[in-house]
Order: sequence, then C-alpha cells, then structure tokens
Amino acid sequence: MNSTASGLGSCMPIVERIQRFIRVRTREFLEELILTFKCDKPADYVCFERVRNNSGTYLAKLDGGHVLIERVAGPGNEALSILPGDFIQNVLGLSPSSNYVCIEVHVDAGKYYTVRFHLRKPIVHKPTYTPTQALGEIVASLLPYLAYMIEDSITTLNAPPNAQMQYVWALLDEEHMDFKVEDMKSELNKIFRKNPAISKWEILVSTPKSFAFSLEIGPNAVPITYNHYITLSSFHRPFSWVYYITGIGVAVLTLFLVIMGLIKPMETFTNYLIVTAPILTTLVLLILGSYLTLPRDVPFNTRLITVLVLADTLLVLALALLVIIKVLSPWI
Repeated sequence: MNSTASGLGSCMPIVERIQRFIRVRTREFLEELILTFKCDKPADYVCFERVRNNSGTYLAKLDGGHVLIERVAGPGNEALSILPGDFIQNVLGLSPSSNYVCIEVHVDAGKYYTVRFHLRKPIVHKPTYTPTQALGEIVASLLPYLAYMIEDSITTLNAPPNAQMQYVWALLDEEHMDFKVEDMKSELNKIFRKNPAISKWEILVSTPKSFAFSLEIGPNAVPITYNHYITLSSFHRPFSWVYYITGIGVAVLTLFLVIMGLIKPMETFTNYLIVTAPILTTLVLLILGSYLTLPRDVPFNTRLITVLVLADTLLVLALALLVIIKVLSPWI
C-alpha cells in the first residue's frame, strides 16, 4: 500500500519493519511499537492505519477500539504530536478520521525513519479450556491455581507490496507468573505452518519470563490471533499446593474430631483432642505460612479456595461449639 493523502505535505508511508516490545502485566500490556517507514515524497505529516478492513491494527484493539497512546517519539526520540480527528478529516482528507493515527513530523522522500508509539492496552484473561471441554474444565476446577490465556494478534500496518518484517518480544513483567513455553511454541508453530501469508518465521527466545519470534507477513493477510499462555510460577506453585492440601487436611481432621465428639464420651474425645492438637496446629501454621508467602494478585482458583476456606471455618466453629457443649454438659 502506498497512497498519498491530500493536503499540507502529508503521506501514507510504507512500513518496512515492525518491532513490538511488550511487557505483559496482570491486567494490561505496556507496549513499545517501533515502526520503520519511508515516504515517496517530502511530507510534514505522516499517517498510519489504526483500523483496516474493520479490524484493529497494532494501534488499536483487536475489534478496532481505541487504546491509550501515552507517548509518540520521533527519529531523534523527540516527542511528537498526534493530530486531532478534525484536522485528519478536513485538512488531510482521510475519512473516517478514526481509522488513522497521524503525527506531525518532517520526512524526506525515500529515506527511512523510525517512530515509537508507547501504548497501554487492557487485557482479558481466558481459561485454557473451552466450555465444550468438560474434562478439561473439571480438571482445572480441582487445581489450586489457574492457567489462562491472553489473546494477541499478528497483523499488518501500512504494509509494503511484497512482505513486512515483524519482530515480537514479550516479557512477563510479573514475578509470580510464568509463560507456558511449550504451549506457546506449539500454537505458534501450527499457525506459522498453516498460514500461507507468513514466511521466514523463527522463534528466537522461549523462557518462562521472555518469549520472542520474528516473521514476514504478506500485505493482504487478515489478522491472525494467538495466545500468551500464563500460569503460576514454578516457585509459587508448591506454596499453592501446600495451601490447598493443608486446607483439605484441616477440613478432614476437624470433621473427624466433630464426629468423634458426637459418638464418643468426653474422656475419649479429650484424648483425641490431645493427640490431634499438634497436627491441627501444624496444618494451620502451614496454611498461614503459605498465605503469607503467596503474593496477593495471583491466578488462584478463587472459587475452589473460597469453598475450602468456608468449609474449614464452619468445621472449626462446629468443633469449638462441640467442645464447649461437652465441657459444660455436666452442669447443664
């Protein structure tokens, strides 16, 4: 694509290379989008596609919705101004103006320039199973932590007539979470092999905290969605299991004591309490230690943990009430 917008020395450039540096956080992407481009004539204003064929480019959400552009930096890292919609439509002649992001920067014909967009994009977590995968849903519901996906896309923006080079580097900027590397590699390899619009692809880095790949994509390619697979980090997973198992242990032991209190005389029940008190105390301390070790904002299976905590609380209260009744029964 190489068209010239009418008006005051403006151009729709050809973007030869796109570099995306993404910091993945719990609720958002912090992205630096670097575009390497050239114009076919001198211009004072340069415009990039924000929406193309009703789909968002890297300057929009997948559905074309707006993202927060915090800063735009020019070739010399100077701050650049984004032009208002009225100027884009009435002066530069691009309609609808919401489909474009235009900046004020002087460029010469045929020279390569770079511009950096600093973006903040909200994200939505999705479970790693679909509603039709009943077994997967059951298994996931029994784990103390969750694995989830964050959707992203591969698309073009002001593409050249042959192919556009793209580089994507994602850093998981959360200490308590890891990329599920093998799942991400498997999904991307399938997408790259099956899509004729993609060529020269390569996975460059694949670690629990960092994932990078490069590719060339054809100019008429439709947006391709893929996922960042994320789970609780290998350091924190054991603590989540301790939290989970000790919670079950407290529930089982407390239920056993309640049953013994109902069917056994006071003397026998007291012996059970004496024997199990150190075990129950140890389990409670393990739960407390795991709770203090685990960060607050983690992908816990909150429904499972809530049910477990509620069951433990009710059983401990029932045990305490039973002990009080047993102690006071001789005087009642």
